[in-house]
Amino acid sequence: MASDLKKELLELLERDREFRLSVAGLLGYKEILEELKRLREDMHRGFEEHSRRFDENDRKFNEILERLDRHEAHLTEHDRKFNEILERLESMQEYEREA
Repeated sequence: MASDLKKELLELLERDREFRLSVAGLLGYKEILEELKRLREDMHRGFEEHSRRFDENDRKFNEILERLDRHEAHLTEHDRKFNEILERLESMQEYEREA
């Protein structure tokens, strides 16, 4: 008896659109779809925020790299000048020793 009812209900669900929609409504199908839509919208907003933050961090990172490049260029120039000064001092010391 229960299996006959089960079979009949399944056949009705397959064949009868109105019955299928009524059952879906009783099961809360509409609320589930609405919740899925809200979740998708929340995910989309979260993705947009994540993307915005990533772009901002990428911009800041590139600014830092540019600053590091400038500092490296300054350090290289200071090293060159320092080495010139050392060479002059060594030359002066040699000259003093010879004199």
